[in-house]
Amino acid sequence: MAVTGLIMLGYLVAHMVGNLKIFFGPGEFDGYAHWLRTMGEPILHYEWALWIVRVGLVAAVVLHGVSAYQLSRRDIRARPAKYVHKR
Repeated sequence: MAVTGLIMLGYLVAHMVGNLKIFFGPGEFDGYAHWLRTMGEPILHYEWALWIVRVGLVAAVVLHGVSAYQLSRRDIRARPAKYVHKR
């Protein structure tokens, strides 16, 4: 869960930095949008790097959810008796 959490946190920070470029004017923001589509060229084709990032992010979200579910199930198996709560 730590690795997938760091991947999602990295995306969040990168997304925030990209959106902050709107305050530097339309040219800077358009340049950033163009860079997102051309990053990785000439090794990767147009927008391939962006799609790789998208697929990686979706995989991180799914793996994070699966890990949380597995950890929850393991916790329940480790302590079959429920905690006693005072009312």
